[in-house]
Amino acid sequence: DASYLEFEVASSGKKLTAKVANVDYEANLALLIPKEDPEDFFDGLVPFPISVTPPKNGDRFEVWQFEANGTPVTSSITYDTARLGRYFLDGSYFLQFDANGAVNYREGSFTLPVIQNGHLAGMLLSYDSDDQVATILPFPIIRAFLDDAADGTYAGFPSFGIKFSPTLDEQLRTYLKLPEGNGGVMVTGVMPETSAALAGLKEGD
Repeated sequence: DASYLEFEVASSGKKLTAKVANVDYEANLALLIPKEDPEDFFDGLVPFPISVTPPKNGDRFEVWQFEANGTPVTSSITYDTARLGRYFLDGSYFLQFDANGAVNYREGSFTLPVIQNGHLAGMLLSYDSDDQVATILPFPIIRAFLDDAADGTYAGFPSFGIKFSPTLDEQLRTYLKLPEGNGGVMVTGVMPETSAALAGLKEGD
């Protein structure tokens, strides 16, 4: 939603006006393209290939960023776990990687590329300096976003779209007249136009 966007070559400071081609607020990703003729702006720049192999516990990542003068800086962190977590919006959960280690955050840096063996393993979502834990938006989400946007029509990630309560509480089970040993969850809300709404799920199911 920014009013002005631009690309910048870190080594030279050369800039090019950009515009948003696709955006996914839930996944916290956007695809930018040149707003004008790029001419030779991208000459000599080589894109990172995106990782295809899931990391293993103990693998090393490098977090890349730049000093204010364009000097590149890297921090080494260690991959720990993969889990589901919230990127930005409540109710939206995606795959994320967690890694441990010190990241020397530079002023002016934002979402940072995370590199493994010369491939883009993800983008740094957040960093807890007290616990030295980095949360990473992983490459499968980036790849799915780019693949979806490739044909010029972006559909976004599917969402089940329900709020629910586990049926573990005995009083709730009695109220719902659940048989002994019968599990499941109770639907407490259905978000419009999601998969659950289209399938006919309703509050109270």
